[in-house]
Amino acid sequence: MSATDEWEGDNSEYLALSLDYVRLCLRRRRPAAEADGAALEDSIAAARAKRAALVLRMSAPPALVWLAGRLGLTEFETNLLLLCAAVEYDPHIGRLYADGPGPGREYPTFALALMSFDDPAWDALSPARPLRYWRLIEIMPGGASA
Repeated sequence: MSATDEWEGDNSEYLALSLDYVRLCLRRRRPAAEADGAALEDSIAAARAKRAALVLRMSAPPALVWLAGRLGLTEFETNLLLLCAAVEYDPHIGRLYADGPGPGREYPTFALALMSFDDPAWDALSPARPLRYWRLIEIMPGGASA
């Protein structure tokens, strides 16, 4: 196997682990999450550790890590970007978007990101921050309406 093939396989694995991490973080909002909170937090920590170990093993960083570094994305901004892109990789993730408290929308919202990920930051949506400056995300008008 060539180095390129190995990197592509590791990059795909990193993306899969990242999507698992997003799914776990989204489950924090479920009413049942309170009952198994410690186990869920352990699973989230394990998912983070798996991703970190894979990055250390790789000869070049995964595409998402490289992009985040190149554009100056914080961990929260990277997770927000992944949250928005996740539906393209997993069409069933919309159910997790809608699950839990709130109006039950099957699409990602900033409120969802704030409730789901560690170290949330309001400035992530600033036009001066990378997500909006580079047009990686778009804020849709009327998102708060019923």
